[in-house]
Amino acid sequence: MNWATLSCGAAVVSVSSEVAGCEAHHVLTDDVSQIWLSDTGIPQWICISLQSIPSYQNVEIRTVGWHCWHSYSTNPREVRIHVSRDGSKFRIWDTVSAALQHQGTQLFCCAPISVALYPYIAFEILTTYGGPQTYMNRIYLYSDEFSPDSVASVSEYERSSLNITMGMGGLKSADTSTLGDDDS
Repeated sequence: MNWATLSCGAAVVSVSSEVAGCEAHHVLTDDVSQIWLSDTGIPQWICISLQSIPSYQNVEIRTVGWHCWHSYSTNPREVRIHVSRDGSKFRIWDTVSAALQHQGTQLFCCAPISVALYPYIAFEILTTYGGPQTYMNRIYLYSDEFSPDSVASVSEYERSSLNITMGMGGLKSADTSTLGDDDS
């Protein structure tokens, strides 16, 4: 199950920028033709709250990712994942990189994120494939840890354009250095 959906109760609580008609909340809808398009400038970021999903205290995120319907130079290339207890002080959790510029779904295994501890998850787009903006159709936050051989709970549409990355040499450890003043 993708927890980053409006139907699950996820909400975009802050974003670096968005173009009119291409708002950030589109990444939480089931319609993959909807997009988030940022203004010009890198880095860009989007923060999602999972506090309103039912039983969020029991949810752990083990796979993160995004979907881009088209292969554009504005697709995310390197993304830093941040977590927060309160939505204002963030901790760097991991940095993931898309191996190739292509349309489709990019999924990355990460160290488990306890939503009870960190109900706010931010995606900071550090680089694109040369474009001056960020383009994205969907964000994914899964409890399942996907590997190239275990994609049973991914929808047929997502499976058709899936790229799963476990980093060099397998699953990477989370980077627990802090961003801002989070002393937790």
